[in-house]
Amino acid sequence: MVIIKKYLNRKLYDTEKSKYVTISDIAEMIQNDIEIKVLDNKTSEDITNIIMAKVILKLENKKKEKGKKERKSNLKKIIKNPGDSISTYLNKTKDTIKIEIDKLVKKGEYEVSDILKNVQSLYDTSTNSIDMLSKRLDDKIKEFDDKIKDKVNVIYPINATKEIELLKEQVSKLEKRVQELENK
Repeated sequence: MVIIKKYLNRKLYDTEKSKYVTISDIAEMIQNDIEIKVLDNKTSEDITNIIMAKVILKLENKKKEKGKKERKSNLKKIIKNPGDSISTYLNKTKDTIKIEIDKLVKKGEYEVSDILKNVQSLYDTSTNSIDMLSKRLDDKIKEFDDKIKDKVNVIYPINATKEIELLKEQVSKLEKRVQELENK
């Protein structure tokens, strides 16, 4: 069993290897079936469960980050290939999911009823995500449109068009008057 001490500065110290370790290192130890025990250096209290909870949180955060990167990559693909619509992309995704489900059914890991529930859940989640994305895009477009209108109104107020026409008329009258005066 590897004893790890946690210091006040939040550092974790592997007493067997005489080096500091990270939460990721501890995750790796656990995944490699190495028994660990984490002790608070000041109180000698066993805080293994707390550190294991931190390991779980770190792994979950990594999964979420990976998912974010995949979603970002997929959005980039849609933007780079404007000929492909979102529905085309979703159909490709649906086909990929179907292939994976067929593999699991053949292996006997899932029953058809379980898969149908999971697919319905995935469909609902995807639909909700698309609706949210669409709404966010609409909101951003409206926000951008409002900003543009505000800027245009600052530069060229709505009444400015009328005022410009009046000024043009006045300038034209002044030019005529100047011309008349020059001719005299």
